Amino acid sequence: MHYTESLQETILFINENLTADIALKALADRTNFSPYHFHRLFKAFAGEVPMEYVRRHRIISAARDLSADKSTVMEIAFKYRFESQDGFCRAFKKYFGVTPGEYRKLNRRITSSRTSKNGEARLNMFDINVYKDLICSREEKSEVLGTMDKILELSERASKFGLFSLEADINDVQPDFFKKSIQMLVDGVEPEYIRKILLNYAFCSGYKGKELLTRVIILEGITAIQQGVNPVIIREMLSSYFGEDYSEELQKHFGLDAESQQQKIESYLAKIHEKQIYSKETALLEEPLSRLDNRSLQRLLREIDICTLADAISGSGGTIQTRVLRNISIRSAISLIDELENPGTCNILNIVNSQKKILETLVSLRNQGDII
Repeated sequence: MHYTESLQETILFINENLTADIALKALADRTNFSPYHFHRLFKAFAGEVPMEYVRRHRIISAARDLSADKSTVMEIAFKYRFESQDGFCRAFKKYFGVTPGEYRKLNRRITSSRTSKNGEARLNMFDINVYKDLICSREEKSEVLGTMDKILELSERASKFGLFSLEADINDVQPDFFKKSIQMLVDGVEPEYIRKILLNYAFCSGYKGKELLTRVIILEGITAIQQGVNPVIIREMLSSYFGEDYSEELQKHFGLDAESQQQKIESYLAKIHEKQIYSKETALLEEPLSRLDNRSLQRLLREIDICTLADAISGSGGTIQTRVLRNISIRSAISLIDELENPGTCNILNIVNSQKKILETLVSLRNQGDII
């Protein structure tokens, strides 16, 4: 399932060419996948579909230009491939909650305040040693998990519906520090300024322990949401503030520990125990895979990406699905189950084509002597 490297290279290509013409087929061609499979693989890898990723990062880059240079809104809109200024303004407001003009007014910069004497950009991380003040008991850390859960919920929603969709939560969160952070987020205040303001509130109030940890989780989470960071990355970043000694509790809380994942796999296997093939057309894998020993099956599965595998065995019976899930890693099994439980627009043609692709790979490996 060696496809992550090509997707990482594609994301790098997108980030470096936001002002160029970018089409789905061209991106898919770079990875040697069909547009359909590339679309699904990219979403599984990055948390959103390719062209949403392109559009969101164009808007984020446009926001930087609005703050940093004197180009007109129209010039910036056309630079980032929006067909009209009105279309750009609507997309920008949906994401930031304010128009490009309003955003520019909110974020006018004084160059000297952003750079040090030698002209280097100042760090956005903490400028003082606060980590000793974050120390608190395991019980106190468990009380902060609710705040972290809320941040991740907001992150998921923002990635799907835009930052403005978070406005309804302003009056439903505690403490007031959290309310203020969401308000600045939907008002379109730039992450750098959100960070500075929230840092002042957190440290000038003399918070320590649980109260400080809560506010650091909010501060880092909100600025990451504003920057469009993937929710999974946000979860890992926020987890680091709880300390390595609390990692086991975090794994259990998010269902990422081996026991929870194994329970999820066993629960799914019990559910598909008597599952029948989808149709006669989708029975291509039943005999070939049932005849392979475990070593050969594992060798074959290493060459198949998750989305292709999910499409293929979604039309297979429970016996084949079980054999596949028993012969891949726990992490891959969890990803595969997530795909099987959320099949999207998959149809018989996609199932058959994916099964044929697996059979072609099987023949190739057999010809090479890798599979008996």
